[in-house]
Amino acid sequence: MANLKFFKALLISIVISFAITLNLFLPINSSHADSKIRIAIVYDSGGKGDAGINDLTYVGLTRVMKKLNISSFDLKEQIFDPNTAGDRFTRVRFLARNGYQLIIGVGAGFAPAINQIAMEYPKTQFAIIDSEQVAMANVTALSFDRNQGLFVAGAALALASKSGKVCFFADTKNSFSKSDIAMLGKGATYAKANTQIISKLSDEPKLTVPELLKQGCDQIFSTWDADDQVIRTIATANDSLPKNAVKTKVSGILPDQFFLNISAISNTYKNNPRYLTIKKRTDIAVEQVITSAYQERSMNEILPGAPGVYGKRYNLSNGGLQIEYVGPITNSARLSTITSAVRTGKIKLDSTGS
Repeated sequence: MANLKFFKALLISIVISFAITLNLFLPINSSHADSKIRIAIVYDSGGKGDAGINDLTYVGLTRVMKKLNISSFDLKEQIFDPNTAGDRFTRVRFLARNGYQLIIGVGAGFAPAINQIAMEYPKTQFAIIDSEQVAMANVTALSFDRNQGLFVAGAALALASKSGKVCFFADTKNSFSKSDIAMLGKGATYAKANTQIISKLSDEPKLTVPELLKQGCDQIFSTWDADDQVIRTIATANDSLPKNAVKTKVSGILPDQFFLNISAISNTYKNNPRYLTIKKRTDIAVEQVITSAYQERSMNEILPGAPGVYGKRYNLSNGGLQIEYVGPITNSARLSTITSAVRTGKIKLDSTGS
């Protein structure tokens, strides 16, 4: 009897030992592994509900959280307060100090803070949306190919213009204006060689935009993003014209110019003055950078023309940049051919991130 009890105890001990040993080699449940990754995102001023970059980024965030079953306990959301000095630095440093493995800054305004704090926390991964200003190995730049968008926009506006004039408006402090004008003009003259390009840089859209209208501009591309003065001025002028007169159309960039959203303007003016928008898919960018973190791989492409900067530059080919049109597209077959040629690289353009 004593021997029988001994063998039973021995058998139980062997089974338990085997079970423990086997458990060490079994794959860890992915949901448990994923829960160890802590992510933080700091929105630009305004936060969610801005109808712009924060809202579009949040769309991608909610999509990836659902896809990867990310718990809200593993995600920290904060909003930059422009009324507090050094707020971006304070928030990003706080998150790094508290062990968040991926910290995402929404907007180019986070570049100085991330540049400094990424040096302080070299083992933490940072990402910045819509900027290529930080050249560090632990910083992922998520940017958008501005030249592709401007070239196609220029072609579209030239094909749609009845006056043969494509016009450009921006504020005087916009560092992209010179290259934007050149690329818009390049696309316009590629589509229609005799297109006239007219540009104005001013900090007084209410005074300057009417000058463009007087010069016969019926297609205006604007990068003014402070408010809706440009689109409001054009829409008001259109509403005063006879029913059959040629109305001026305005185009721009989303989500930078949140007021270009159809939902934001459809009930404001008699006729929707928007023709097209270049759309930066920040939702795709945030979804992909979080997915990469969960898969323990990095988005570290070398970005052309940006020495030492790693990440991903979104374009027409990879779907992170889109051209959206409102209403009928003029000469759609010709425009489709041009767009396809840009997308496939048949039309070669210098790649420049936003």
